[in-house]
Amino acid sequence: MTASTRTQDAFPTAWVEHWLDAVNTNPEVQVIGRWTRLHLVLECGFHDVTLEFDQGSLRRVPAGLTTTRDRVVFTGSDRAWNSMLVPHPAPRCNDVLALDRHDPDFDVTEGREVLIKHLRVLLAIFRIAAQTEGRR
Repeated sequence: MTASTRTQDAFPTAWVEHWLDAVNTNPEVQVIGRWTRLHLVLECGFHDVTLEFDQGSLRRVPAGLTTTRDRVVFTGSDRAWNSMLVPHPAPRCNDVLALDRHDPDFDVTEGREVLIKHLRVLLAIFRIAAQTEGRR
């Protein structure tokens, strides 16, 4: 199995759609995200997902979308993503900050300041992602 084949399903379309629905119907995210506007890119090998969070709503957008909005890019191996995006992650794998600090296969490759600026919203979004079934 090649690396691109192995990571092809890192972010399956059905899982992403369920995740977006869960985020967009979450009352906490609606409140804490009402003033947040950013682009979020998840990368794994040759596969990536580009999302836009706009005032409490998360949606998928075409990859490579140029924007003047805040942007944060998370790059990780399949193993790293799998360690965080589970209902009960191990210590040091429970959120993007812990993973970035403790896993050499995960990095905030762009927008570290954006991550800190929108930390509460991003942690809520990833917490919902970890609870969303169908990724693996």
